[in-house]
This record gives sequence, structure tokens and C-alpha cells, in this order.
Amino acid sequence: DRVWVVTSQTDPLDRHLVVAASLLDWLINIGRWVMLRDVPHAVRATLVMVLGRMRTLRIRLDVPARLPPSLSAWTPQSADERVLAAYRRLLRRQLSVGWTPELLSIPVRDVARLYELWCAVRVALSLLRLGSSEVLTQTLLASDLTLQITTGHPLLTLALPNNTTITLRYQPRYTPNSTPFRSLDDRVRVPDLAIEIAAPNRSPTLIILDAKYRSESGELPAHVLDEGYSYLAGLGREHGGCAVSALALLFPGHNAPITYASGLTVLPLLPGASCDNLDSWLRHNVLDRIT
Repeated sequence: DRVWVVTSQTDPLDRHLVVAASLLDWLINIGRWVMLRDVPHAVRATLVMVLGRMRTLRIRLDVPARLPPSLSAWTPQSADERVLAAYRRLLRRQLSVGWTPELLSIPVRDVARLYELWCAVRVALSLLRLGSSEVLTQTLLASDLTLQITTGHPLLTLALPNNTTITLRYQPRYTPNSTPFRSLDDRVRVPDLAIEIAAPNRSPTLIILDAKYRSESGELPAHVLDEGYSYLAGLGREHGGCAVSALALLFPGHNAPITYASGLTVLPLLPGASCDNLDSWLRHNVLDRIT
């Protein structure tokens, strides 16, 4: 007279097969990524053999591969949704992103910080595309093929043919006693991104980029511009004198860049949109001023 609801029990063997299949899928994808890099011929031949064996073993496991979720049915409309869509595209490409310990606790819902980190990677890619440069050091790509953004060391150091070095830093701390750039007052100034330029027979110069995920009808509030002017006037060289030659405030928008006579530029930068304005701004303020 009673109906008993019986819940199905998962076979432990099936669970083990799913775990094994997922691990093989992950290893095969990593192997494909390594094959795209410049590796020695002997290593490539060994990797091809190992990938073949893993694919054969994967076929024997009767477990369908899990495909990443499709975003074709959803079109981002707002700036927040475009930033999240760009982040999801990274996940779909199975790019592992790693942070320093203090950044590990950042929730994905903190879109402002996510936009700031995306800007850091975007500026690094734009610098690499300037051309005629050699990478001296970089900390963006770790040995385990993860992308990492650190504050303690430069993200990227480039060398130009004329012995000029370009160093990109994320959230550097400029104190009244730091060198070769310092705060010109008693405050510690921490911009989001700093490009330090050291050229022969020239005083070192500084280019600042600050991500501002705040806008009013596609424009930055007035108090945000005041923060930018504080960097222009408050950062200098070791022996005095202002060091900032250009400053850009980055924010998600579609407007045309606006450059003021002071050297401050309001530069819209939105994931999924063209980055030509950023590339042109960096080319003008980095290359054109030292060549």
C-alpha cells in the first residue's frame, strides 16, 4: 500500500572511468598546447607518440567528452556582461589563470578588479606587438603554463635596438625613498600599471595607465580625473622633477579617446572591442618619443 522512492546509486566503477577520462582529456589538451610552442624536434617526436597512446586509451573509455558550455544563445549587452563574457572565453579555451595569494580570494563577481587584471594583460600584449623589441624577462607565463599577474616583479621587460629598456609593472609602490622613481610627497602612490622607460643619454620616464571601472553615461566622473592628475604631479625621479610623460585612464566604453594638454588621456577599452586606440597610444608615447 505504500510507494517507496528508490534513488539510483552510482556505480563506483563508472565514477572512476569519468575521473580517468577527464584526466586524459586534460592531459591531451595540454599536449596540444605544447605542440604549438617552439620545442626541440626530439621532444616533439616523443610528445606525438605519447599523445597517440593517450588518445588510444581515451577511445577505449566509453565516456563522452564534456564540451564547454556554449555562449551562442546569449549576447552580452552591458559593459559588465562583456567583461564576464571575455572571462568565460578564457575558460572555454581552457587557459589556466593563476594569481598571487593575496589575489586568490577575489570573487568573480568583483568585475572592477577583473577588468583591472584584464587591462594588465591587454597592455602587455600591446607592448609585445610594438615590434623591433626583444623580451628580456617576463613573469606572465609560469613554468606550469599558467598566466600569473604578480606585484613583486615586473610583468614584462623589453629591449629595443637603441639600448632602451621598457619595463611593465603591475601595482608598483612608489614611496618617497624609492628609486629611480619616487613619490614627490609623503604619500605612497600605487598606480594600476606603470611603464618605466630607460633610454641612453636621457632621464628615465614613466607612463601610467590606471583602470577605472566607473562611468556615468559612458564618461568618467570628474573626481576620477583628479586622481589621474595626482599621478602626473605626484610621481617624479630620484633627484626631483616630474617623471610622468603620459597617463591614460582606462574605462569600458565606446567613445573616442580624449587627450588633454596636461598629458592625461581618457581612453575607452572594452573586452571584445577593438584595441587599436590603445595600440596607437602606446606606440606614440613609447616608441615615437624615444626614436
